[in-house]
Amino acid sequence: MGLKMAENGFESDIGSQENLAVETISFDIEELDDTEYAIPAVDKLPSLESILTEADCGSLSGAEFDVGTISTEAVDGSETTSVGSLLSLNSLSRPATRNPELPLSGIILKHAIMRGITSQIKSASEKVNAGLASAVAAGGVMVVIGTSHGLLLAFDSKQTLRWCNQEARHQGSVSALGFNHDGTRLLAGFAGGHILMIDSSNGKVLRTLTEVHAPGTAVLHVKFTDLPTLALCSDSGGSVFELSFTRVMGVRGCESKCLFSGSRGEVCTMEPLLLNHLPRHPLKNYILVALATLSKVIVVCIRPRMRVVLTHPLTGPSTAPPQVSWQLVVIQAPDATRVIDPVLALARNTAIYFYQVCSETGSRVRLMPLRRMTFSNTISNLRWLNTRSLAVLDIHERLHLLDVRTQEDLEVIDLSTVGISYASSHFKGLSTGGNVSKAMALAGERACYNSVTASSSQLLLLGTRRLHVVFIRTWSERLRYLTLQKRFPEALALGLSFYQDKGKAVVGLSGLKKIRKRLTFIKTSEVLMQYMQELVKSSTDDYIDSEIISTCVDYAVQLENTHLLFGPLWDLVSEIPTLKACYLRALEGPLLDGSLPPRLPPLIAQQIIALYDREEKFESLQTIAVLLDVDCLDMHQVTTICRRRCLWEALIHLQTTALGDFTAPLHQLMPLLQDFLNNSNDETKSTSSRDCIKLGNAILVYSSCCLAGRGFPRGELPNGQPQRAKAEVLRALLSQHSSLAADSERQYPYLRTLLRFDTRGFLDVIAMAFQESEFQTEMGLRQRQRLIDILLNIVMPSTPLSPESSDYLESNQKAAVLIFVANEVSDGNVSLDNSVLNRLVEILCSDNANITTRDQRLERENAVLQLLTSKKLTSITDNVLLNLAQRANFLRISEVLYSARDDWTSVCKCIISDPYRQHEIWQWLEHLSTIALTSTILAHVATLIDINVDRISGIIARRIPAKFNTILERLNNNPYLEYTILSSLYHLNQYREDEESKLELTTQHLERLLILMCNYESQNVVNHINGAHGCRLDEALKIVHEAGHQDAEAVMLEKMGNYEGAFDLLLNKLHEQLKIYYADDIADSDVVYATIQISGLCRRSAGNLDWMPLVETVLQPQSDNNNQRVEKLRGKLLRVVLEALSGTTALSVVLERILKHPLATSGTIGDIRQLLMGVLTHSRYEQILVETTSRLVSLELHEALKKSLRDGAKGCASVSAICPVCQKHLAHCKDYTVFFECGHGFHSHCLGDTKFCYKCLNEKGWAPVASNYEVPEPRPPERSPIVPPAFMRQRDITLKLGAPTILPDVEGIF
Repeated sequence: MGLKMAENGFESDIGSQENLAVETISFDIEELDDTEYAIPAVDKLPSLESILTEADCGSLSGAEFDVGTISTEAVDGSETTSVGSLLSLNSLSRPATRNPELPLSGIILKHAIMRGITSQIKSASEKVNAGLASAVAAGGVMVVIGTSHGLLLAFDSKQTLRWCNQEARHQGSVSALGFNHDGTRLLAGFAGGHILMIDSSNGKVLRTLTEVHAPGTAVLHVKFTDLPTLALCSDSGGSVFELSFTRVMGVRGCESKCLFSGSRGEVCTMEPLLLNHLPRHPLKNYILVALATLSKVIVVCIRPRMRVVLTHPLTGPSTAPPQVSWQLVVIQAPDATRVIDPVLALARNTAIYFYQVCSETGSRVRLMPLRRMTFSNTISNLRWLNTRSLAVLDIHERLHLLDVRTQEDLEVIDLSTVGISYASSHFKGLSTGGNVSKAMALAGERACYNSVTASSSQLLLLGTRRLHVVFIRTWSERLRYLTLQKRFPEALALGLSFYQDKGKAVVGLSGLKKIRKRLTFIKTSEVLMQYMQELVKSSTDDYIDSEIISTCVDYAVQLENTHLLFGPLWDLVSEIPTLKACYLRALEGPLLDGSLPPRLPPLIAQQIIALYDREEKFESLQTIAVLLDVDCLDMHQVTTICRRRCLWEALIHLQTTALGDFTAPLHQLMPLLQDFLNNSNDETKSTSSRDCIKLGNAILVYSSCCLAGRGFPRGELPNGQPQRAKAEVLRALLSQHSSLAADSERQYPYLRTLLRFDTRGFLDVIAMAFQESEFQTEMGLRQRQRLIDILLNIVMPSTPLSPESSDYLESNQKAAVLIFVANEVSDGNVSLDNSVLNRLVEILCSDNANITTRDQRLERENAVLQLLTSKKLTSITDNVLLNLAQRANFLRISEVLYSARDDWTSVCKCIISDPYRQHEIWQWLEHLSTIALTSTILAHVATLIDINVDRISGIIARRIPAKFNTILERLNNNPYLEYTILSSLYHLNQYREDEESKLELTTQHLERLLILMCNYESQNVVNHINGAHGCRLDEALKIVHEAGHQDAEAVMLEKMGNYEGAFDLLLNKLHEQLKIYYADDIADSDVVYATIQISGLCRRSAGNLDWMPLVETVLQPQSDNNNQRVEKLRGKLLRVVLEALSGTTALSVVLERILKHPLATSGTIGDIRQLLMGVLTHSRYEQILVETTSRLVSLELHEALKKSLRDGAKGCASVSAICPVCQKHLAHCKDYTVFFECGHGFHSHCLGDTKFCYKCLNEKGWAPVASNYEVPEPRPPERSPIVPPAFMRQRDITLKLGAPTILPDVEGIF
């Protein structure tokens, strides 16, 4: 279930849920200005003795002061000292340092010192040796300070000292403090190990607990739970104990039980979940405690029964103390329900995790993870300030305010001047002999659990000599803070975020959303007024003034405060021209994006129109004139400017909106467009002027909008007007004459003018109008037919017009109209006479001189093709239409006509002739007969090869292999195409597995391929002849020799066994390339490649060639000056030769020759030793590789043999005495019985494969069921005859007498 934390708005709406924490101290910390209110300074603060002797003491010091208003010298440098330990992180000698870039108080967070309590801490330290402050706790209406010498000082909400307890001074420093839920009882833990329960109203000690935890350990934490008789404490040994308070017959007692032992992980901090202020919460009967060790956080439920609810691991450096903190948060579930559930924040190092506690009906308590947050620094303390905000103190003593939902670091303030009291001495156990672990001591270096505590939305920070408080300013205080500092843009942005309910860390803004919005509206408007007044007071820079005006207008618009925008702000700037211009320009953006309603005061609307006219911002002027309501405009002013500046869209909009006349724009503007077209000179006649284009486009768009029933230039027409607009505009367009018609004017001037201006654009307008429902009725179809007849009358007049006529249309314009008409006829919407239709087709097919692009030709062809396919051309014979199509080169029309005749050869010809459809020819060729295919390929073989040589080669090989020679004869005049198709067929034979698609090439074809390859792709010749080239060797040698291809010639010589010829050829080539290289004409890679070739040849010759000429060539100096470049090349060549020599018998001879060479002894060719070492290393590597491979193979064979012998020595127990196949006893077998490890046994003649168990395979579905098996008749077992071994079966083993033995004459041997 995904959950998210609710917005502030919901928290405020639910009223009482906004403040979920227990009632805490309400400190009066309003910031005061001593100068303004003349508050006298306090010369001498009262001492502790005087306070203790007074009968009724009042407030010690009144109010505290804001840290941000005093100098840093007011805080002693020694205040950063840790309590009671010279070995702690902060020592008495360390001076206070702070970051000057960070403030002491911020916009959101206010940092103040509790002056009254601070004075008492100092007085107690000086007068009664109370020591430094070590712990603080707040509960009910009290705040208690513990000191390093065991004193407890209790103060009320007025900072008045109520009582002082010093009964446990012998126990050392006060290390932990904790109130119960109503603040009536206080638990105080000491470094010596004792715990006191005190009545917070009078300071009376109720219980003294001396043996409730491990002896010799300091108390680190004491916490009350929701049960008034149950508390928890933890000590420096890392153990947690449960304290149950009892009272029997008036005698108070306490029973202690170990809840968590430090031997299982030392607990650094703990936090119980408190729900006393929510008595009806589902978790009321549960008591949960979060225990944080250095490695994990454990959440334990100790009531009603003990169990672990959550274990979460923690990581971080040893000096990073773990943190846990509970908070009740309003959480929204996916089903839109909202509940108040506890959220646990746990952290260590830089990671913060959030868990929600859930308890559904009938289910157990569980913690569900919500999110993870990564912090920028190591965390020293973590506390909730409210349901959305976390206060995080890092190890650099900087306080961060984090927004939990957005994970944003809202503000950072510096607390280095506080001198936070760290509990390092308590964690080190200095008061009890230091018997703690090193991990616990390191974790306590930054531990401030009892000196930094949260009370409601306030954070109390205890320094060694002062008590500080940090709290979130209310939303109104934040605005006032920024306003006093003249940071008006920031204040306005903050106020707008409050108004839009997007503020973060908002305090003091409660109630219904409507009320909150009203409050923030008033406050932000006041800030805006102050900003405007600031403008009047300090108006110096025009740029700054314009920025201020823009800002004020923007925020007034976003606040929806039109009264302020058009009232005081306009009155402020109306008398100053520059400010007024900035104000008017700032209105444009809100008007365009819709944030400002389009209804300005008439005076302001008149001023903004006049301003944009003077500044010649015509586009903006037209946009604003169209956007604003008509009743706020000066119609005379706007129409005059629009006519003078050619703002036709605005003019048309005003006429139709203000007057409601849809025909007036056409009757007024169409004559202007005619004049533009008629008066343009020859140079600009084809493109028209800019004003003509703007006017024509405006008329076209207006006509399109009206015919579609929409508003111009945007929006919709009011109800009842779309039908009238369509009828009036159509009637005006079809007018036979204009309102000011001359005697020479032709009929339908408006249609002629629009066709002359933009034929395609006007036809698109008509096409979109035809889609309307009005043109689908009977009357609409008549109107459509009438319009088509008028268009045909215009483009095909009975008397042709001369080009000098003002109504003359270009050929492309006429063709566009005819195409439009043809499409309408094809769709069946209109009908034409056969004569008119025939004339239309002739015009489309005959006027080819003016066709300049493929699109124009395609449009005409598609129009005629649609007429043909819709069977509208029944009056034209196929032959006539075919002639027209061929004359116009309309290939698709010709294809359709040929298809109707079943002339597939001509169809293929049409497709091949069309460069955009050539890829479709292959499926047509596949369906042709052999004769038709042959004729088509012979006629277009060159084109087909250019299209796709592989496809045509496959068709030839599969369909007409006998005609291949004829096809090659057709390509004799184009050798490259001949080579292309031969190469394709060669590769087809090499790589195709389908025998039917192969065409066996003759030797002559392959030799011809080699000749052409030498001419066109000589780089592929060597690879070709190394493969199955199919040429005669002597002929191939002759071909490559005549082509001058030395590499290929060497390969052929090698294939023919002439190694010496190949060697001499390659060696001469190497000599030539060395000469060229020494002349700096080629790169060394070519020389190295030639050396690799000849070295490989020598190695492949198997001792038939002498390596010495190659070595001499490499070592032979080519110039007197053997520069470094030549020496480097020789080293590469020698390396190539030596690598090729490795493993050959000639290696020793060549090495001896190299070492005896003069260049080797003189050292001019580099380090020969390095080359030899490389060769020897390579040889050694190969030897080791062979030995390792042999050893591995032997080991594998040995393991396989050992496994086989082990398996053969094992016995197999049969699970059944019946053969699963024949269902007979295993003893009844012909030959022998086979048993498997699985326990199944088979007759050898029943089992086909003796390696697999048939029954196991059958059970797994891997073997078929034996259903047609015939059980053989049982026969008695036969003993196999004893026969001799195979090697003795053909030998005669009968006894025979041997030949007489002749004894040699051994005399004289010795």
